[in-house]
Amino acid sequence: MSLARVRYFFLSTLGLLLLAEGLYFFLLPRACTPEGKIDLLVVFQGSPQRTRNAYQLMQRLKIDNFITPGATQSVLQSYALRYSVPDTVRILPASQRTHSTFEDALLAGQAIRHNKVNRVLLITSDYHLPRSLLLLRLQTIGSGAEILGLGVSSDGDPIPRYKRNINEMIKTWGSLLQLCYYRCTGRPVSSASKFGRIVDQLERHLLL
Repeated sequence: MSLARVRYFFLSTLGLLLLAEGLYFFLLPRACTPEGKIDLLVVFQGSPQRTRNAYQLMQRLKIDNFITPGATQSVLQSYALRYSVPDTVRILPASQRTHSTFEDALLAGQAIRHNKVNRVLLITSDYHLPRSLLLLRLQTIGSGAEILGLGVSSDGDPIPRYKRNINEMIKTWGSLLQLCYYRCTGRPVSSASKFGRIVDQLERHLLL
């Protein structure tokens, strides 16, 4: 095969991957209208709006379990003091601290499999939802769980939406690298400082 054909094949494949990722990010609904029974409510830490919306949902939906991956016991206690939690909701403890969206999805996926839940609602920022949903669905393949997503608007964020979306698309590749590393080694990237620094440097150079 000639060099020109190899280059054409590589660029065509890369173009198709970028097109598919772009369609996934820009066509995926940023919000759903949750209703019915939710076996597990998952909120990824970040903006205060995510946490507030999660605790508000507990007041109007039947939710069995709730988890915030990476949240320490002191953080969960501060949430409990600030928001009212129905007695029927079981708060699942986070087994360890997290350092990335991939690790959030990893811990949430482990909780989904361990507790054998069927219907899951993930809450995060609207621009963060496509990557978070993708990672959580990859972590729960074969579990039979239905993963729903609710995107929360981030009020007062000075970064334009198009920049946030492009940055999230770039960060998706970093998250997938972390997934590959975990599948190969059984350890998260945060435990391998050298590889983690490489991923961080790549993202910093590419982000807008």
